[in-house]
Amino acid sequence: MFLSNKNYRIVKVEAVSVNPVDVFTRRGQKKQLAEPKVIGYDAYGNVVETGSKTSLFKQGDKVFYAGAYDRPGSDSEYQAVDERIVVHAPKQLSIAESAAMPLTSLTAWKSLFEQMNININDVDNNQKQSILIINGSGGVGSIATQLAHLAGLKVIATAGKAEAKAWELSHWVDYVVDYHEDLVKQVNDLGFKKVNYILELSNLNFYWPVITKLIAPFGKIVSTTGSGRNLDFSFLKSRMVSFGWEWLKVNTCLEK
Repeated sequence: MFLSNKNYRIVKVEAVSVNPVDVFTRRGQKKQLAEPKVIGYDAYGNVVETGSKTSLFKQGDKVFYAGAYDRPGSDSEYQAVDERIVVHAPKQLSIAESAAMPLTSLTAWKSLFEQMNININDVDNNQKQSILIINGSGGVGSIATQLAHLAGLKVIATAGKAEAKAWELSHWVDYVVDYHEDLVKQVNDLGFKKVNYILELSNLNFYWPVITKLIAPFGKIVSTTGSGRNLDFSFLKSRMVSFGWEWLKVNTCLEK
């Protein structure tokens, strides 16, 4: 094989994940993209070739990673990936489990510990704090609930079906609230007048009224889903609430 970028190495892909972003890209590329795009974010595989400037991995290494949206994806037999976004694959997980982790785990981690600035080691203080995770049974939500619990937060998550509720409770959610019912009332009935953090992972437009009523003064909101219309952010100023978007994107500046 010929590796033109000296910072890259070639991975023989053994397993990949399927994320919502892959589904959205596949739906949209028929109408918007000038050329077909190879989709796929996460991958697990073997390093089979390295560029002359690579130093972190050698041929035969087992690796996993979340790739870049603006480059060809992992749904292929071989993939060229910048070694700076790759790590050695965990030995305690299966191949399939490893391939399912990068995008969801990185998004959850960045949302909680970078966007919200939660100190994962300050468990004593975090035990006085609460977080509402909207869609705690999804890919990112399932990781976020565990990380929030690990940090010591009181974790509340939304679910609908009984299976989703059971799944969340098995992933360290303290309280499950049913999104079919009044979420504000349910959270209040649990003894939480307000919550300190809200991680929105499903339909920001729909849940915005709930979010604005439940977020505490000096609280922090992070959304991964975006919005199809303008939302009223005026309440943020009066309560000194911060808001952030989380979108895991590996910049092409890595190539420079």
